[in-house]
Amino acid sequence: MKKLFLALAATLILVAPARAQTLVSGIFSKTCAAGDFFSALAGTGVLTCSTPAGGSGTVTSVGLSVPGSSLFGVSGSPVTTSGTLGLTTTGTSGGIPYFDTTSTLNTSALLTNHALIIGAGAGAAPKTLAAMTNGQLAIGSTGADPVPASLTSTGATITIKPGAGSINLEAVSGSAGINQLTGDVTAGPGTGSQVATLVTSIGHTWSGVQAFNDGKLALNGSSSGQLTLHSVAAAGTSTLTLPAQPASTQCLHEDSSGNITTTGSDCGTSSATGANPTATAGSTAVNGSAATFMRSDGAPAVATATTSVLGIAKLNNPPCSIGWIAGVNPNTATMCVINQAATISAIIGDVETATGSAATVTVLKAPSGTACSGGTALHSGTFDANGTAATNQTLTVTTSTLSAGDRLCITTTGTTAWTGGTGVGGITVFLAPS
Repeated sequence: MKKLFLALAATLILVAPARAQTLVSGIFSKTCAAGDFFSALAGTGVLTCSTPAGGSGTVTSVGLSVPGSSLFGVSGSPVTTSGTLGLTTTGTSGGIPYFDTTSTLNTSALLTNHALIIGAGAGAAPKTLAAMTNGQLAIGSTGADPVPASLTSTGATITIKPGAGSINLEAVSGSAGINQLTGDVTAGPGTGSQVATLVTSIGHTWSGVQAFNDGKLALNGSSSGQLTLHSVAAAGTSTLTLPAQPASTQCLHEDSSGNITTTGSDCGTSSATGANPTATAGSTAVNGSAATFMRSDGAPAVATATTSVLGIAKLNNPPCSIGWIAGVNPNTATMCVINQAATISAIIGDVETATGSAATVTVLKAPSGTACSGGTALHSGTFDANGTAATNQTLTVTTSTLSAGDRLCITTTGTTAWTGGTGVGGITVFLAPS
């Protein structure tokens, strides 16, 4: 037995079969004898079998067609001799069918995994919102698509804890009248005290002006409590208003019961006062007894250093010198080693007795590990060792900066003038600490 299926918008050409056939269409079926054909009773749509009323002819082609824009397709059409008509579908994997017109079906694009599907209006394909994270909801927006968003609490009066497929909402203690105060706030913890007691083991938040009976607010708990006036993330300025006192420089005082009040003396006016320092700073401590304090722009005197007193001493232009005698060439001789950073203020030499022939001296600095001949000259020109006797020569300093570990040395020219001459003299480099 063969079955013939009807599809949407399909065209069916019926022929009288040579043997019994069954037609299945939608929700009903009908079987007819050989030579009969299928028909529907007028006005009822009920399928029935009818016998052809004579006539003859030959069918040369059977075909099936669907709208061109539909997601359905046809294969094997037309059949002119023998064959099979096939109905195919073409769509997007992960999409859904929808009517893009009143009579044609189409397929949407791939829908986002784990996302909500929303309509796009007549003729448009359904689409999805963005995939949502833990605890998010689709929040409506007039005239626009819903927006995935997380719940928020204005004023932080509700704690929102999103989870996988869940949202946990908890009222913040102290907000909207929830668990703000404990104890008997009418009579207070003690007789006649009328103190509103606030438990500090949980957070509390208020808005507007809060009245606590006679104005007292006690922080109570098994551990230390804290009253925060202004959080870091909040904008603006928070103010703690205290009862007015006659003095504008009133200080806060803690009494013997642990209460903070504004009663008492003015800040910095009744006890300690500013005064100029009278002691001298030295190598030993000075235990003062005065009730005064040193002002912020004050400073004590510092003792002057002596051979027995540790204090301030001015070290200015200490010398570093070298001299030579007749018959000796002082080439590459070391003058001194620098033990701290210093600055050269002057280089002065003198010829006590001339060498008798041309000879010069150059002063250099060389770090540890560098030969004197590879050092850096500290002045322009050279010192004339064959110059006028008993006359000073001042050299022009060109390199004045010395580092700790540098050594000062000299190089010479005119070897025989030194070894065979009568030259006597010396050079001094004057230093100042950097």
